[in-house]
Amino acid sequence: MTSSDESPTPGTAVAAAPDRENRHNSLTTSDSGGVFGDRVFSGLALGAGVAILVVLAFVALFLTANSTGAVYREEEGLIIGAFLEYAYPLVIGTVVASAIALVLATPVAVGVALYISHFAPPRLSKSIGYVIDLLAAIPSVVYGAWGMSFLGPALVPAYTWLHEHLASSRCSGTRPRRRVARSSPPEWCWE
Repeated sequence: MTSSDESPTPGTAVAAAPDRENRHNSLTTSDSGGVFGDRVFSGLALGAGVAILVVLAFVALFLTANSTGAVYREEEGLIIGAFLEYAYPLVIGTVVASAIALVLATPVAVGVALYISHFAPPRLSKSIGYVIDLLAAIPSVVYGAWGMSFLGPALVPAYTWLHEHLASSRCSGTRPRRRVARSSPPEWCWE
């Protein structure tokens, strides 16, 4: 083969790769301005990363300094027990809510993934994939606000029925709540 743009004929060896000097494109070579721009970008990226770490360190320091009153008082000393007594229900509630969410969401997520990848026709799986990508792009706070605004009031009749039929003995003889939010303490559980 005499030139590099001829295709090899069957049974002949493929020509060696062109020399490095002959391979020029905008990604592998740059003028001096490009090298300077790369250095500036690298410096800015490094500076931004360091600035983020410094800000996070100051936030951690601020929160630690201002939260000492929750675990230490001068007249009482270290009050970890009182803090844990207060925080324990919140931590357990968060863990239980997360576990319930995982138990409900995992089978649904695996089922949808299996359906999209193995059973759905290609056109439908592509459409469902786009919808799932859109759902993933919405922050979970938006779903929570939607649930509080629309789903919560729609479920009040179900909550009322559950309360009337499955109320504990501690709340026997109670009347169901009629409103979702109250400014005064709830009156639905009389002892």
